[in-house]
Amino acid sequence: MENDTITQRQPPRLPLAQPGQDWADRHNKACANPTPREASILLLYKAARHAFLFYGSDGYGNPNVATPMLEAARAVLNFESGRFDCGTIDGHLCDMLEALGVEA
Repeated sequence: MENDTITQRQPPRLPLAQPGQDWADRHNKACANPTPREASILLLYKAARHAFLFYGSDGYGNPNVATPMLEAARAVLNFESGRFDCGTIDGHLCDMLEALGVEA
């Protein structure tokens, strides 16, 4: 049986920020046209989102695939991240972890 929280609350395909401020505009431009370093962060975010959507409601997949992928994506934000606002990306990842019942 699927977890209702996961099926009802899909995370965004791209971790966009609300536009209107310089930092948010830079962040969104990085999502739309990433440098190679930014592209690797987006790839990891998308892989973690995929794990959340496809393995999050599985009794084996959640603790062994989805949760570790989301935690790894959060850890990468501690390194150079280009134009990204790491707090925005971290917020999306934390929402997914909390939907899986993991304290973020």
